[in-house]
Amino acid sequence: MKIASVDIGTNTCNLLIADLSKDTGPEFIHKDKKSITLINNLDYNKNNISDNSIDRLVGVIHSYQNKISEIGAEKTIITATSGIRSAKNKQHVINVLKEKTGLDVEVIDGQREAELVYTGVNNAIKLSDDPYIIIDIGGGSIEFIIGKSN
Repeated sequence: MKIASVDIGTNTCNLLIADLSKDTGPEFIHKDKKSITLINNLDYNKNNISDNSIDRLVGVIHSYQNKISEIGAEKTIITATSGIRSAKNKQHVINVLKEKTGLDVEVIDGQREAELVYTGVNNAIKLSDDPYIIIDIGGGSIEFIIGKSN
C-alpha cells in the first residue's frame, strides 16, 4: 500500500510518499519540500495566517495532490503543526483547505509532534538503549525528546 504524508509546518510543507507493502519496511518513493511561510512579519503580532499565505499553501497542496495521484498513493494523511495550531484563524485555514483541496487536516499538538519525530528518528537510525536527546527545531516551535530506543 502506498501512503502519502503531508506535513504543514510554519515555514515549509513536506510531502513524503512511501510504499508500505515491503517486508523490509517502508520504501520511500518520493520526497518534496516547499517553502510556505504561513505567518509573515505583518501578520505576526496578530497571529493570523493571511489570505495570500493560505492561497500559497493551497497551491502547494494542489501540486502535491498531482504527484500523489501520479504515483498512485491509496491514502493521504495531512497534518499541521505550530503555524496553524497557534493561529487565531486556525479554523478558517482548515475550512479553506478542506473546501479547496477536499482534504481533512489534522492539527496536532506539541506532544503528538514530538512522538512522530521520535518515531521517525528511531526508525531512521535505530537508537541504542543509552539515553539520548532529540531536538526538533521548527519555524514555530521546538520539541525536546529525551528517551531510549524503547
